[in-house]
Amino acid sequence: MSWWPGWDSIESTTRWQDIYFWFGVVCLVMLAVAQVVSHKYGVRKDELVAIAERDVIAQRQTEKDEADDRIRQLQNALSEADKKLSESEKGPAARRITGQQKAELIAALTPFRGQKVSIVCVKGDEEGLALAQDFLAIFVAANWDFEGALGVAQASYSKNPIGVEVTLNEREVKAKRVPPAGAVLINLLIAMRFTDGGYRNAEVPPNKIEVRVGNKPTP
Repeated sequence: MSWWPGWDSIESTTRWQDIYFWFGVVCLVMLAVAQVVSHKYGVRKDELVAIAERDVIAQRQTEKDEADDRIRQLQNALSEADKKLSESEKGPAARRITGQQKAELIAALTPFRGQKVSIVCVKGDEEGLALAQDFLAIFVAANWDFEGALGVAQASYSKNPIGVEVTLNEREVKAKRVPPAGAVLINLLIAMRFTDGGYRNAEVPPNKIEVRVGNKPTP
């Protein structure tokens, strides 16, 4: 150990003893300070994590509130539009979808957003066109896919359809592969007395729903 500084001197060893003693004290103080600072940072980390979690929860709640508000606005707008339809416009037995029915259909069909759909009515049938436009507003609000052909098509038939026909691909129906959205739509329209059941046609593409608005049924 002779290579240690002051190893062979009483005065030097005393001095180096004091130096290392106080150095040890300083290290202990620094260790204590480091432990305190580390604890403070740990507490702060937990606080920041809690703040971040609260922010995420608050953001999700805000998004939910905004979505609920949009739905309420849409329901109010549909209800207000329905009220503005005068009795002369509706006619004594005109087929129209009420604001409440529109809201129910939109709520039930929105989970199937992206569902392919088309709407067609009998050419020259103004009453049928008005009803078809009601369906158009519902499907647009539910974010259904018109495949670039947004609107109501009008067609001429050798024998006009009667009432509302929710038409699916014939082969898919026979194979019992009815789109879930189609089943929901058909059941709702049956309950609302707009149709008496589903229809099938080989010309309708698979996984697509065609809503045909025919002439008003006679009593």
